[in-house]
Amino acid sequence: MAVRALRLTVVPPEYLNLPSDQVESADLEVPEGARLTWEIETVGAPKAVRLEGVLPGEPLMAEPVGGGRFRAVATVEENRLYRIAMVRADGSVRRGTATHVIKVARDLPPRLAWREPGQPRTLFDAVGGQRVTISIEANDDHALGDGVLVVTVAKGSGEGVKFREVQRPLRRAVGTDPRSAVYGDELELDAFQLEPGDE
Repeated sequence: MAVRALRLTVVPPEYLNLPSDQVESADLEVPEGARLTWEIETVGAPKAVRLEGVLPGEPLMAEPVGGGRFRAVATVEENRLYRIAMVRADGSVRRGTATHVIKVARDLPPRLAWREPGQPRTLFDAVGGQRVTISIEANDDHALGDGVLVVTVAKGSGEGVKFREVQRPLRRAVGTDPRSAVYGDELELDAFQLEPGDE
């Protein structure tokens, strides 16, 4: 018994907007959360085929699809070392001598840097009509989506403090790189119904 041919289909997570890919190799690098489909063609009529090490704990069993071909599907979140094993009719197992590698490219969180306001705390006089400019620079290893500013308003003091949240969409400056952007807006403080002492 042996593997005659192997093809792997890689489907990245939908939010990455990347195309699927097919490779004829058991070793590869994939994005975190990718769905992998192994199509394995065998000779020697094994009763079953399993992938040992793809999933934590139990082996991943491949489904027979006819003609000595088997298919297995798994979503990978971590680096994996695995072997392809074939089960004979008597239940004995023939493990491949090669150890294969799935390397997972982590999706890093976006990196944010405040441009404006420049200070971590800004005080305003209790008069109407005041505005504050918000500007945030963002970078990501894949791509950025829409920006939303969540404003938390605190009223009261001590144990009587009450909080409420207000969400505001942020405008995105036009750019050519989907991995980098500057988001911003000019906030009218009157819209938050602030009173002296509120934060």
